[in-house]
Parts: sequence; C-alpha cells; structure tokens
Amino acid sequence: NNNIDAGGTAGDNTLGMALFAVGKSPDREVDLYIFGNNIRNLTERVIDVDQIGGRAHIERNVITTGTILGPTAGVAPDAIHVLGSGSYLIAHNSIVTEWAAGAGIRVQGNAGLSEAGAIVVDNDVTMSAPEGTVFGANSAAIEIRGMAPGNMVLNNRIRGRARAALAVIGPGTGTSGNNTFVSNDLDGFQSSLADVFVDASVTNTLVVGRQVRVEDHGIGTVLVTMP
Repeated sequence: NNNIDAGGTAGDNTLGMALFAVGKSPDREVDLYIFGNNIRNLTERVIDVDQIGGRAHIERNVITTGTILGPTAGVAPDAIHVLGSGSYLIAHNSIVTEWAAGAGIRVQGNAGLSEAGAIVVDNDVTMSAPEGTVFGANSAAIEIRGMAPGNMVLNNRIRGRARAALAVIGPGTGTSGNNTFVSNDLDGFQSSLADVFVDASVTNTLVVGRQVRVEDHGIGTVLVTMP
C-alpha cells in the first residue's frame, strides 16, 4: 500500500522497488509480498525481483510508467521484471507502460540464473506508446526470456500497441521450453511484429486463445485457436 511517484529525467535511472538475493533455499526461505502499491513515473524497472530463495507474490499493484525513459545501458525497462530462482506469482496487477522499449511483465532466466515455474495470471496490461512509435526489439506486453522453462501465462488482458503482445525469446543456449499461454485476451491490441512471437531455439510452447497473428520460429510449438 505504498504510493510512489519517483519522477526523473532521461539522464536518471529511477526504480520503484528492487530486491536481489533475498532468502536461501532450502532452510532460510522467504515469503515476499509486494502488494497493493501505486507506483508511477519511473525511468527504469518499476518492480524488479531477482534470485529469490522462496516465494514471491506480486499482486494488485497499479503501475503507470510515464513517458520518460532513462539511460538503461542495456537493461530492459520493464514494469514488472523477475529473474532467476524463486517461485513467482504475478497476479491482478494493472500496468500502463508508455515506453517504446521493454515489457509490461518480463519473466527471465540467464546463464547461472535460470528461472522456472512462474504463474502470470489475471493482469491488465496496457501498452500505450503513441501511434507511430518505432518499438525496440524487447517490446512486448508479456515476455518470457532466456533460460526460463515451465512458466504459465493465463487469463491476462492486453491492450494498446507494442512489438508483440506475448513473446518467448530463446537464450541461444540452455533451455527455454514448455511454456504455456492460455486464454489471454488480445482484443484491440495492435502489434508491429506479431500478436504472439516464438523465437528460434524455443521448444514446446503451447498457445491457446484467439490470437490472430502468430510468428513461430520455435520447435514443437502447439497453437490451439479458440472461436
């Protein structure tokens, strides 16, 4: 229930909440709750949770990024970003991102910081960059990236415009497979690349929904179109 209005210029990196390496499995695990916060006008990641020993619940937050993007130096400016170990539930958040780059929600694993098993459910994500915006390669409403297998993206409502609504981006090496996208509402969303993008080297992605434009470079992708 915090109310954060950070501000900042294009020369600043302002974040909302950042937690790194909290808890230790199996004997010192944590239950982390980021709940009911109103966070706005950031120039970098709004909620950033990395390498948790235990469980992280990111629920019912209201995020409005603002239009100003700071000097990210290669860091994707995501509204909600989780990376590495931990059990993640990202649910019932309302996100408005006005940036041309980054994701509304990004679930990520890197070499040595693999991630698995996040549940992203019942979020409202609006990508509201101005019409005519040229989107960055990491622009997506909800993205799974890198060594991040076995995640579930369910019943999210996505509006606005971005490079893609849903994306799975491969790591080049390692494992990024067995991710599931089910019953996400993309009505009215405008993608510059595809509504659903599955990258090369990504395996066994299941997509169930009313997706219109799918660009699939993966292996073993299953697309089930609902009426």
